Amino acid sequence: MRVRGAGILFASATLAAGGSARPAAACDSASCALLTRGPGVVPKGEWVVDLSFRYTDEGQPLLGSTPALEALRPRIDFVRQRLVPFYHVELNGSDTITQADAAYGLTARLALTASLPLLGVRSYNHVHYPPPPDPTAPAAPVAPVDDEHVHAVTAAGPTRVHLRTEGSGDALVGARYAVVLSPGQGLLAGLAAQVPIGKSRLVDPHDGGIYDPTMQPGTGSWGAVASLQYGTRRVGLDWSASGSYQLTTANGLGYRFGNEAIGALGLGRGIGRFAASCQIKAHRLGRSAYLGQRVPSTGGSMLILTPGVRMRTSTGSVYAFYQRPVHRRVNEYQLASRGALLVGVSRAF
Repeated sequence: MRVRGAGILFASATLAAGGSARPAAACDSASCALLTRGPGVVPKGEWVVDLSFRYTDEGQPLLGSTPALEALRPRIDFVRQRLVPFYHVELNGSDTITQADAAYGLTARLALTASLPLLGVRSYNHVHYPPPPDPTAPAAPVAPVDDEHVHAVTAAGPTRVHLRTEGSGDALVGARYAVVLSPGQGLLAGLAAQVPIGKSRLVDPHDGGIYDPTMQPGTGSWGAVASLQYGTRRVGLDWSASGSYQLTTANGLGYRFGNEAIGALGLGRGIGRFAASCQIKAHRLGRSAYLGQRVPSTGGSMLILTPGVRMRTSTGSVYAFYQRPVHRRVNEYQLASRGALLVGVSRAF
């Protein structure tokens, strides 16, 4: 990424900001990824295009902050407009997202920005228990016994079900302004709108209902994301502080994801073409709501340590970051992240 003035502070330091909200221990939204890698200042009349891939291992069931064997979550029955408690029994899963970001320098301080998750794949393993028999249903007729062909009667037991969805997510469209732009420091302020272009009503083939909102590629709702990112250079090191807040709304089905808040502190050092960095990031996701009801097993918080490296090229940069949760707390039962990898390439022209 080509930058001028204080922009180098943001390009070499790790910052972290919001797209669609997801499980509390994921921090895999578009804004969270943006704050992690740092957007940089875009010179007037130039484009910066970024293509990234991130993988999140959602393999740790939690009850609060205590490890559990499985995560019990409710079903959102959109047809009957109700919550069915303890319906989903989740074992583990993963999220993979390929995302494109673009920024255009409208002036020396103002840039127009856009982010789009091109393809998100959500893959989870559940245990499905058959429904209990209806006590009011008439008894099945008893077939005559054939002594020559006797088979043992086996009761229907739990089965393991693999759920997988894929599709493009919601877009973020906005602007970023350099409030402070000097050789020693820089302060960027951003504001973006979440545009619900991703699919949010995919049908679960196992039960014929709409997939849980956390399994959908998009949210189906509008939102807004505000962010601040500060960077400075002291004693040969790049220091950064950043934060973002995402405000959500209810979608057409009456489901509303919780608001998301992220704050981060980072430290980096450049050595030739390479820049190493480390960031500590706090992530808080509010509880979701459905038709005014608080949805159990949604929302939570975590603290994430993110080391990373960036290599500068003649036209941009290549980077990689690893997100390691050091503290996780969820509401009720949920699957939590065991780690996430973010890699990408950035090009300026």
